[in-house]
Amino acid sequence: MLTAALLVLSLARLLQGSEVAGVGNVILQEIVNIVQNEVQHEGCRRDSLLLIQEFQNYTDWALQMVDATAKFPVGILQGNLRQLGDFDECVTASGDGIRGQYCLANLQATPRGPEWERVLHRATAGRRHLEKTRGRTIVNAIPTFARLEWAICVPSSCPAHDVQAVINAALQRLDLQIDAEVLPEACQLESNSWPQLNFADYVMIAIIVATMVLLVAGSAYDKYLERNKDIKHNTGDLEKILLAFSVPANWRKLLDTKQNPGNVGCIDGIRTLSTLWVIVAHKMLFLTTEPLVNKVMLINFIQDIHKMPLANCTLNVDTFFVISGFLRGYNMLGELQNGRFKYLSSLVQRYLRLSPPYFIMIGFYASLLMYLGSGPAWNETTGVNSLYCRESWIFNILYVNNYFNIERLCVMQSWYLSADLQLFLLAPLVLYPLWRWPTAGKLLAAGLLILSVVPPVAAIFISQCPGIPIMSAREDKLIEYMMYIYATTHNRLSPYLIGLSLGFVLDQLRHRDIALSRFWVATGWVVSSTLFLAITFGPYKMMQMDYTYNAVEMAAYGGLHRLVWGAAVAWLVFACHTGHGGIVNSILTATPFRIFSRLSYSIYLTHVAVDLFISSRIRSPLWTDEFQMVHSYLADVAIIVMASLLLHLMYEGPSLTITAIIFRKDKPVDKKPKGSTKGMTVIQPKMNSNTQKNSH
Repeated sequence: MLTAALLVLSLARLLQGSEVAGVGNVILQEIVNIVQNEVQHEGCRRDSLLLIQEFQNYTDWALQMVDATAKFPVGILQGNLRQLGDFDECVTASGDGIRGQYCLANLQATPRGPEWERVLHRATAGRRHLEKTRGRTIVNAIPTFARLEWAICVPSSCPAHDVQAVINAALQRLDLQIDAEVLPEACQLESNSWPQLNFADYVMIAIIVATMVLLVAGSAYDKYLERNKDIKHNTGDLEKILLAFSVPANWRKLLDTKQNPGNVGCIDGIRTLSTLWVIVAHKMLFLTTEPLVNKVMLINFIQDIHKMPLANCTLNVDTFFVISGFLRGYNMLGELQNGRFKYLSSLVQRYLRLSPPYFIMIGFYASLLMYLGSGPAWNETTGVNSLYCRESWIFNILYVNNYFNIERLCVMQSWYLSADLQLFLLAPLVLYPLWRWPTAGKLLAAGLLILSVVPPVAAIFISQCPGIPIMSAREDKLIEYMMYIYATTHNRLSPYLIGLSLGFVLDQLRHRDIALSRFWVATGWVVSSTLFLAITFGPYKMMQMDYTYNAVEMAAYGGLHRLVWGAAVAWLVFACHTGHGGIVNSILTATPFRIFSRLSYSIYLTHVAVDLFISSRIRSPLWTDEFQMVHSYLADVAIIVMASLLLHLMYEGPSLTITAIIFRKDKPVDKKPKGSTKGMTVIQPKMNSNTQKNSH
């Protein structure tokens, strides 16, 4: 605002002798008065007056700071409300002992009449009264359509409160009903020197360096053994642990496409496609928080019913819960039959399998991620995420962050890992009765399955929250939904119980001929396909901006859709594994899916960090459409896969091998019934790594 007025002054200077020059002098005097009266910091006052003087003299650094400040925007009615100026031009401006400082002011407009109210309603895609335009509770998790921002380049000596005071004073002089807020984290300087690292940063660097040393040593030792096969080596546990860090060995394991007996092959395809869907979901979520030239387009996007799989894209998580429950159920029942199940041992093994790469990502968020880039929103996105991890890491490593301090969630997607481990802990309460007392266990499982829909139904109905993320919901209700319904374990029971039940069914069918008539196979596929379509496209009207909230409708869909989706996924796994999958099974068991499936956990851990990094670096509002979305998505996937490969080869692969060394077991005895197994679907009691390691 203030420096924009300096541009008017510049025009007046070019038109010397005209009446405009007089207007320029008036504006200049107003600016000087504002600075002298409103700026409290002496250095800021001095530097600001020098900026005005040097701008009159056309000094390069002063012109650069004015030029970097946002100007009157275009495309307001299309949602172009966040004017970011030129970040790099501002922070690189310097001269006469003054450095440029980039500040992003958050504006709150008060319309003077119904005409302006209608304009703002259109420009904010109807979300003007649904969002708080100040402060963020859950970073990058809530849509942002109503934020008005204005970038201003000021001297580095100016604190945020002085910048805010000057902008508000200028707005009052212009008689505009706009109030500005400038937070300290919204002002940034150029990061042109080596950052001041703290103790945690050095610890993280030391861990990475130590890992690199182990990777080199493990790879070299592996090559030594490979070249000296004729020499008899007695490899002990320490040598095996060193070999766990062998990059060639972990690379071979990753690319191994051999299909082991007893492998539920379709899970590879389901896991892969669901992982890609998760990336889509978070990509769409980040788009709703980013500055776009045509942001209103996103509201128009959800009006196309054929795009509902992209708009209603949180269903992928329920697929993972079904798979996770199935793997837990089938493995535990197999171990019970062989007398090998140990509750504490299985829990520790699970914790050690998941934690090393996860903890590395937490440490990376809390330390080094902050130093990797810059941008107008870097501090309030990447910076805030880093802060949350420094504050709340203890809840992550205890796997309780989906209940404690969730409003400051470290690693946004990590709530799932906590919910999954908690369900892993509780699963024996259902599985042991099913194994020990089958009839009573079935009644218990059925009762729990029915009761599992009660918590989400009650929570939605009582709190009047949406049952799914919808654009017509108020921001506070979306936050309540994310914190108390979406991320809580007790509201995620139904798909996990479906998975446990599927594990029990397939356990009962071990070594049995599963022959279904064409009628029942066709019926199963028709019913499951109908359920998939109904759950995906059913909430179309709910997701539109003109939807009128109906608590009963929301509670019914919000409480039942996870159960119904889980049942459809369970049929998909059952049919494919028992030989009734046809072309669907052929697709889901394709060789590339096996490789991608092994990498999916690392992808899950890294993809939001990549999205966050890309989003935080945005310098100016972007224009987008369907093609741009696809183009950006494919580029993101390529970067995510590369980042995931690093995490897998450095931490996930070694941790899996080391965990297997610690919990080394004899191969279980397959208690097959006597007689031929010809024409039968045989499922081994112990499955390969696909089955042993839960999905994420």
